[in-house]
Order: sequence, then structure tokens, then C-alpha cells
Amino acid sequence: MKLVVDLQACQTPGSGPRGIGRYSFELAAALARNASLHDLHFLLNADFADGIEALDRALKAAGRVTCERYRLVPLDASYGSRRRRLQRIDDAILNWRYACTGADALHVSSVFEGWQAGGAHVTSRIRDVPAGVRSATLYDLIPLIFADTYLPAEARALYDARVELFGSFDLVFAISESTRRDAIAHLAIPPSRIVNIGAATTTAFRHLGTIAAERAHDVLHRHGLGPRFMLYVGGIDFRKNIDGLLMAYAALPPAIAHEVQVAVVCELSSVEREMLLARAASLGVAQPPVLTGYVTDDDLNALYNLCEVFVFPSLYEGFGLPLLEAMTCGAPAIASNASSMPEILGDPEALFDPRDPIAMARMMEGLLDNPYRRKRLGEANRHRARRFSWDTVAYRFIESIEDAMARRLVDDATLGGHRRPRVAVVVPAASESSVAGRYVARMLSYWNRPFEVDIVGQAPAPGAAGTESGIGVIAPAALRGTNSRYDCVVYHVGTGEIPDTVRTLLNDVPGVLVVHDTPSATGDATAAALRARSHSMRTIPAGAGGIEASAAERNALDAVTATLDGVVYRGRELRALIRGAQGVVFDSQRSATLLRAVWPDIVEIPWRVVEPAPADGDAVDSVDAADPDGDPRIAAMRRRPARVAELEAGACAYVKSADDARSAESLRRELVGMIAAEGWDESLSLAAGGAIEAGLALHPWSGRWMNRRA
Repeated sequence: MKLVVDLQACQTPGSGPRGIGRYSFELAAALARNASLHDLHFLLNADFADGIEALDRALKAAGRVTCERYRLVPLDASYGSRRRRLQRIDDAILNWRYACTGADALHVSSVFEGWQAGGAHVTSRIRDVPAGVRSATLYDLIPLIFADTYLPAEARALYDARVELFGSFDLVFAISESTRRDAIAHLAIPPSRIVNIGAATTTAFRHLGTIAAERAHDVLHRHGLGPRFMLYVGGIDFRKNIDGLLMAYAALPPAIAHEVQVAVVCELSSVEREMLLARAASLGVAQPPVLTGYVTDDDLNALYNLCEVFVFPSLYEGFGLPLLEAMTCGAPAIASNASSMPEILGDPEALFDPRDPIAMARMMEGLLDNPYRRKRLGEANRHRARRFSWDTVAYRFIESIEDAMARRLVDDATLGGHRRPRVAVVVPAASESSVAGRYVARMLSYWNRPFEVDIVGQAPAPGAAGTESGIGVIAPAALRGTNSRYDCVVYHVGTGEIPDTVRTLLNDVPGVLVVHDTPSATGDATAAALRARSHSMRTIPAGAGGIEASAAERNALDAVTATLDGVVYRGRELRALIRGAQGVVFDSQRSATLLRAVWPDIVEIPWRVVEPAPADGDAVDSVDAADPDGDPRIAAMRRRPARVAELEAGACAYVKSADDARSAESLRRELVGMIAAEGWDESLSLAAGGAIEAGLALHPWSGRWMNRRA
């Protein structure tokens, strides 16, 4: 499976340096470490140039991955109806870029990037992306749950539009069980489609055991702290309940309050600092809170290890990462009993009602007065924190994607599930006289499981697989009038067997061409020099002209019939068929490489190599002998010819369904039509045109998206 992850959330100023950006990167790195047999591909927004090279290097250092960049229409200086128009263009461009990756599964790290302003963009047409499974991460629903505080009336429609996007995804990954429950309750997402994968901390936070006196004194002195302090880490907005924390601090016995400071670790503006200090003074606290401002991870790790109590009084958290960071460092952490905090902390004795400052103060006092209780709670917290790891999060993510892919295959292949795609199979004759015909006859019963198949031409020979499977047979002339009934029309030919039926029909009814090697009965008829060069072709950079081939090879295949390495090619006719096809499936890598080298004008035709399924009983010995130490899951699949045959039929239908989404010309046509229909002004059209050309330059359309082996 090819898993593609859009990591724009790691780049934007609003998310990159904060929790969403950190979460997205750590999950991406964990996926890179644990992808196993899957191909992992990351997408980055080229318009956020700051730090993109470092992010690219960090992702590649995490594991065997590939990275790609996309460029969209600039949105920074646009608002209102102009912004919405440009966003529709970006929808088309981004969907095309997603399609060009050939993703089996596509994951969007955050759907809220750029939802109000800025240069980020998330497609509103995620359903149009041709991927087996489309997923996104849900961090919280804070603006929805606290709408009076966080969602002004003028932003409500924009937020609702983004939230509705979650209904378009096949899977939604929640970062806590609390968030999952909220999504089920507020978004009406079916429970089967939303999975709690959890979260974890970075390696920057760890238990230090003992800290050298000089190091401890240096950190505390730089941040204005004495030897005894309580710690809070996070923002100061309404849901963080800083007011409740200050009220609880003010309610402590004077003897304790005069000795123990409260440290608030948060980046604050000068106005916010003054407001917070004024509020503390109005509550009559024994000493003002210490507002550290921004703190590096290294210093924060030391503060977690040095604090006497870590207090997390939040009213709501999607996950509550600072709480887990403190627990990882062995801090005696206490937290509110709201949203996700109980599932992180685990101990009911360490939870308090965030709206009851007196209860919070009692819990603080009980710990500050008892070193033994602090030590015991810190050790318990550190032990519990070990349950949370990014590798575990990645395992849950990958398993959920795999399960969703498997369910989709089963649903598509089951009569009781979704409607089976209708496929018309055009074959010269399902008899022993044709390579393509023999293959189709053997595979019909397998194809009839995931697809509703009609044969165009002769009926299967008596006794062939599929003759009793209810497969329909229609005349070639009838296909011209009924082709709209089919999701895909598939033409099977041999390299040396090209019947008039296929040549005639393909001109009138577009479809996918499956090319089978036709073995020669008499051996090669070409020169020895040609045979010596038959495997010497090489791929060179696209800018230098694509794939090279010798003049002798060109001349041989431009002839009426040529035989190369025991395979017969009817060159001119085969070339014309390929040029007229929507996509091509070759049953040998050698023929694919040879023909694309000899005929550069077919390179842009979407293509894929799918080796023919072995006959029943043939696969087990050959697989075991070829790869006795191979992955047992791969070996098991190769032993099942039905699965291999389904893959071939699936590849044919997939070419048809994804072809337009991957075509640069289709992208241009869609956007030009959009601009013409809406009567855009010249500057808007120029901006769109520039973005289209930039996007194409970053990802030239070559048709190579189908070749998973290249």
C-alpha cells in the first residue's frame, strides 16, 4: 500500500510550532519507523519555505520515505469572495497533486489550516480524490463546544464548513477517547469510522533522576524561581482555567503560599502579562505568579523534574500534552477531571473539579505538605506515562488504515456490499487459439467476484472458468450503444494478436488496454545485435528525453511484425492501440520497458505492470522456491491466483476512475472552464494560471504514477 501524508500542518505559523505541528511531525516520524511493507510519501506546501528543507531532511532521516512539494494559488492577501474563488482553484490543483501520487491511502494532518486567513489550504473536495482510504486527524472540537467564547458569529460558517469535512473522510483519527466521543456526539460520525490512536511525548522530555546543583540553580535563577514552586505549562485562554489556578493558589494557607511560588510557562504579550498580574493581585495571592515566557525544551524538561507539583486545571483538552510531559519526567502531577485528563492521568485521587478552586487548593496543600506523597505520585505518574509511545500511535494508525482498506475490498467484492463496478471485457476469442483468450477464460470467475462482467465477442469456451457464473455476452455492435452502462471497458490483446474487433471498437469506445506477451513458435527472427541489446535499455532523466532505445529496435518494431527475445510484436498496430487507450496494463516488465523505449510518444499514457496470475496449483512451489525466506503475507497472497487476478481487474478499473484526476490537461480544462464561467478579472485569472503552471513544473505529468516498480 502507498500511504501519502499531507504535512502542511507542520509548516503553518499557527500550527507548526504548537501542539498540532508537533503531533503531526512525531506521528510522521513514527510512521516512517514502522511503515514496514508500505510505501510512505510526504507532501509539503512549497509556499511555506521557512524550515522546509530542515523538515524534509528530518522526515527522510526518520525512515525510508519520499517527500514531494506542491504549490497553490497564493491566498495571503485575499479575503471574502475573492479568497473563496481562489480556494476553489486550489481545490482542483491540490486534488490533482494528491491523485498524481497514486495514493492507496491519503491522510490530511489537519483540516483547519487556513480556514480563516493565511496562505494554507485544505481541499473541500476530498471525496474527489481517487484513494482507497482518505483520513484526517481530529485534535479537538473546542470552538464548537465553547462557541460563545471561541467562535464569533462571522466565523461560524467557515468553521462549520471545515467541521463538515470530517464527514467526507473514510477514517477520522482522534487523539483521545474524549475527542472521539465528542466527534460521535457533535458531528454524528459513525463510531466505526473514528478511531482513538492517542498521543505521546517527544524524546526531549525524560526523567533526569538527580540534577546537578549548579544546573538546577542556573535554570531556576534564569526564570526567577526559588527552590520550591508549582508548575503550570500551557496557554492562558478561557478553557485553560488560569483564573481557577490563581484562585486556588490564593486559597492556600499563608505559610505555604509565602514559601511556594507558582510558575506559569507560556509565551505572553505585554498586555497579557499585565492582565494576569493584575488579576492575581486582585485575588490577594501571597506572591505574584512567575511568568517565565517562552522556555526551551531543555529548560522545560529541567523544570518538570524540579517542580514540587505540576498543576493542570484545564476545562477541556483534546489530549493535554503538557500533562503527559510532566508525568514522563516523574513530576507529581494533578489535573482536572474534565475531557481527556482522566484517561491520561489514570489515578482518580489525583483529579479535581476544575470549577472548584477550594478542592484544587486542598489537593495542592496535601502534596506540598507531604514529600512522601509527592514521591509516590511522581513514580506512579512516570510508570503510567510509559504506556504512551509514538510507535504505539503509529501501529494503531497503520492497522486502522489496513483494516479500512480490507473492508473496502470486501465491500466492493461482495454482492451484499456496495454496487459492483460493471466492466465490459473485449477479447478476441475465449479459446485455446489466443493467448489473451485463454487468459480471460481462466480468470473470468475470479473477475466476476469484485466486478459485474460482460464479455464482448464470443462466449467462453465450454468448461472454461466462469461459464456458469452468470457472465453476460454482448455483441461488439451492442457495446457502442450501451458503453455508458459500464464503469470500465477493458480490451485484452496479445502483442502479436490484434483482432479487428479491438481496433474498431477502441476508436469508438474508450477503454483500458491489457497487453499480453505473444510467444513466438519459431524463435527470434531478428539480428543477433538486436538480441544482444534487448535488455540494455536505460532510463535517463526526464529532462533529457525520457527513455532511450536503439535505432535497430525502433526499426524492428516499426515493421509490420517483429520478434524480440521470443515475443512477437505487431508493431504499428500495437502502437496505434496504445496511443488510443485510456491506460495500459502490461503483463511483463520487459514489454513495458521495450515499447516505452521504442515509442516515446506513448510514455504519457497511464500504465502499470501486473504479471499474469498463475494457474491453480502452480503458485505454491514456485513462490516457496523463489523466496523461501520471504514475508509470509506476500507469499500467501501469491499463492492465491484469485487475489492476483482481482488485482489485475482492479488495476484496469482504477485506471479509468483515476485517469481524469491525474491528467494535467483535465486540470487545465477544469480551471479554464471555472474562470470562464465565473467571469473572473484578469489579475485573478493570471494568479490562477501562474499557480497551475508552477504546480505542473513541480510535478510534470508523465504517466509514471502507475508504475509502482519504477
